[in-house]
Amino acid sequence: MRLVPLNSPYFTITRGVSNHPEGLIAPGMHVTCTVTFTPPSLCNYQEEIKVQSDSGYCLTIPVLAVRPAPCLSLPEVIECGSCLAGGRMDVDLEVKNSGGEGRFSVRATTHHQHHQQSPTQSEGVLILGPFTVSPTEFHLPPLHSTTLQVTFSPAAEGQYGEQFVIECDNGETLSFSLTGSGDVVSVGCVSIGDSSLQEISQFTSDGNDADRSNQRGVDPVMSAVDYDLYTEQLEECSVVFDVVNPRSPAYKTVVIRNYCGVELPFCWKLFRPITELSSSGEEDPVLDDLVPSVNSPFSVLPPSGTLPAASTHTFLCQFLPHKPGQYVDGCHLVLSQVPEVSLDLSLEGEAWRRMGGDDSTSTCTVSPVCLFLSGVAQPYVLELEPPALLIPVAVPLATDVRRRVKLVNRSVSRLHYCWREPLLDEGITISPVSGSLVGGGGGGYCEVVIRRSVAGEFALNLICDIEHSTHPVTLPLHGWTQGPQVSVDCASLEFGLVPLGTSSQLTLTLTSHTHTSLPILLRQAIGTQATLPSTSRTGCRDSETDVTDHECIHFTPSSLTLPPHTVTTLTVECRPLVTGRLRSTVRCLVDDQVIRCLAVHAEVQSPRVVLTECVVHQDTAYVGVGCERRVQMTNTSLIPTLFSWRQQVEGESRAHCSVSISPSSGSIGPRQSLPVTITATWDSTGSHPEAILCCDVEGMSEPLLLVLSAEVHGLAVSYSVQEKRRGSSDEEELRLEFGSEVSLFTPHTLHLLVTNTTAIPTTLSTSLSSFPPSHPHLPTPPPPPPHRSRKKSLLSRTVNIGDPKSKTSQQANKDYMSGLLQEGRGCCFVVDPPTSTLLPFTTHTLTVTAYADMWGDYHDTLSCQVSGLEAVEYQSIVVSPVVHSCSTALHSHNVASSGLAVIWPMALQPRELSASTIQDLKRCVWTGRCSVSLGRTRVASWWTSLPP
Repeated sequence: MRLVPLNSPYFTITRGVSNHPEGLIAPGMHVTCTVTFTPPSLCNYQEEIKVQSDSGYCLTIPVLAVRPAPCLSLPEVIECGSCLAGGRMDVDLEVKNSGGEGRFSVRATTHHQHHQQSPTQSEGVLILGPFTVSPTEFHLPPLHSTTLQVTFSPAAEGQYGEQFVIECDNGETLSFSLTGSGDVVSVGCVSIGDSSLQEISQFTSDGNDADRSNQRGVDPVMSAVDYDLYTEQLEECSVVFDVVNPRSPAYKTVVIRNYCGVELPFCWKLFRPITELSSSGEEDPVLDDLVPSVNSPFSVLPPSGTLPAASTHTFLCQFLPHKPGQYVDGCHLVLSQVPEVSLDLSLEGEAWRRMGGDDSTSTCTVSPVCLFLSGVAQPYVLELEPPALLIPVAVPLATDVRRRVKLVNRSVSRLHYCWREPLLDEGITISPVSGSLVGGGGGGYCEVVIRRSVAGEFALNLICDIEHSTHPVTLPLHGWTQGPQVSVDCASLEFGLVPLGTSSQLTLTLTSHTHTSLPILLRQAIGTQATLPSTSRTGCRDSETDVTDHECIHFTPSSLTLPPHTVTTLTVECRPLVTGRLRSTVRCLVDDQVIRCLAVHAEVQSPRVVLTECVVHQDTAYVGVGCERRVQMTNTSLIPTLFSWRQQVEGESRAHCSVSISPSSGSIGPRQSLPVTITATWDSTGSHPEAILCCDVEGMSEPLLLVLSAEVHGLAVSYSVQEKRRGSSDEEELRLEFGSEVSLFTPHTLHLLVTNTTAIPTTLSTSLSSFPPSHPHLPTPPPPPPHRSRKKSLLSRTVNIGDPKSKTSQQANKDYMSGLLQEGRGCCFVVDPPTSTLLPFTTHTLTVTAYADMWGDYHDTLSCQVSGLEAVEYQSIVVSPVVHSCSTALHSHNVASSGLAVIWPMALQPRELSASTIQDLKRCVWTGRCSVSLGRTRVASWWTSLPP
């Protein structure tokens, strides 16, 4: 068997492999051949495979290569609808593939026929006249969809149609048609109210007259010449409203027709009428020339929206004025984003008006229809019959007098009225108070009721307000009322002096001279004035001020019924609330009518205490020392009262001040002055500006204030020496100079003066640094010998043998000095007294006594310690005595009775020069308390020491 080679280059077949070496196939056996298909595109292909045998039999096997064909859901005719000339319309088409997968290409019909690219086709966009199709190539798997966008942009008015094909990659070609209509703007007013308009406001850009008449629905009977006359005229539709009253609306219906097949967005705008602009000499206005109408009473509903294509739209024009007057406005129907090519520029300002434009988009805003709105608003007119009410006879008190008044509405619209309420004390009521009247002569009635409670002539105007009107209607009313006759036994109520917090009573007699019972009401007049001399918080008087006391007069009974020609008595009580000269008025009322007025006089007082001094300043005060000041408390009223000073001190310096007051409490009589002693004690130095003392006075709302201030000084002590050296000054160092005349065993005394220059008592203590007495507690000094006669003086020198402790004065002084100098310093100083008290403003004398049992130059420091200051102060005073030397006594066996050595002459016996040394034994007695050294002069050198 032999395979015939294939004619198609897209199909290839492999030769079968047989087990026989010569390629023979036994019956029942088979050979496998492989067919390979290599297509250059996705089209359908056919081929035949021929197998020839040796017997001449030829077997033909057809081969078919086919894929599922795609199926697109796209109509054959695509309607884009109507679009304004120069405008643009986008149509989105959903293309769904319900068949096999394919790749598609959008081509123009000429491209499909000539198999070459169209010059109007750019990358991704196919331009077919006014139509634009995109995308030009797309791929759709099965059951997938894509969007095919068609843009229709007609350049002029008319019908447009184009064709294009969609080629599939399997070789199939689908043809489609695009149709659209180019239209122009055509809007007109059909009717106003119930009347039809013969003149139609319209404008077109181009096209013949016959086409215009057919497209705009013009009556076929109307000739083209008549239609042109209509289109050449400027159509301003006048809307005249009926005469109305303020806030009464009037309506008109305006029907606008859109003759083109395109929906047009619109809005209504109110401007000043064209007649006003043209009368001022202006040319055809544009948007910049038109003046918007502010607070216009006209409105169009709906104010904005969309005009449906080729149909009418009904608008409601409303006229709602707020006040009377004549109103005229121009209302323009404004279309925005209108292409200029759809307008006839030669008719601008006649058939349509330009309201603005955009050069970048070649569009403009136009007004094809202008409504001339006019209306008149008249004020409301309400007539009253009669126009005034005059009461010729006297009106009795508390008696109703009724009068009817007719109201007639002479206005066009319904009128709503409301009577104002008269004054309460006039006694006038109107019913009904409010209501409404139909227009055109509608009427109604109101009743005026007069019930007077006040006697005398009355004249007032009853005012009727009309809704939405600024001019009310006035009804004058005039009459006279006769009042009751009641007499009082006194012309005024004199209460005299009334203490605040108490009451005073008087009796009042009323007599009726009328024939009817009278309801009597006694009431104090509101706004009673009292003159009150006010007092400041510190107790010092201020200027007089006026105060008001509303309820200080009370009546028992406060109201009663007085029978005809009777006399009644009632009690008037005054309970004042404030002090001062009360000058008030009491009214006697009958049915709220004042028939009598009584003056009320009272002198209302409360205890009022003042201080002669509100501020007390102490120039010199001392810490811890009370400083007394005396102030006067004066009761300026006629009422006795009690007072009490508070113990607590207030103010800035309250922490540094303690005060005692005498008397701290008590009573003070009328016009009495009471002295008060204030003792203030300060605990710190410096300036204390404010310490406030409060005194509570019974009957006074605020306490009296006394302000204390002081300049407080501390403790100060000065020192001086009574016996000053000659030539010394006060600025030199303070010294106690005993001089060089101090003898042994002889006391020498100096006086130190310590002066307390303040009023602060304190204590003084002294101490010595080098030569104090031997014992901490000084021995008792011997008493000074009294002045006696010579005989008794001699007896005092003799010791009393009967008293074992008896001593002579010399022995007592010697023992006292021995006790002071027993430590062997050779000198000591005794201060008498060692401690003392320094009284205020006094000088204290300290006696400083020097005792010495050894010669020499002594220096010591006397320290004075003063307590009571902020810190302990020591005053050091230099003490410097000079003690002259003592002599020794040389004798053989005797001691001088005086205790001081006496120099005895030493006589040596004569000897020869060649003889041995001459010696003479002498005894030296030292009576002093200290060790001394002895030396020789003009004899052989010797030196020895003598113990005490």
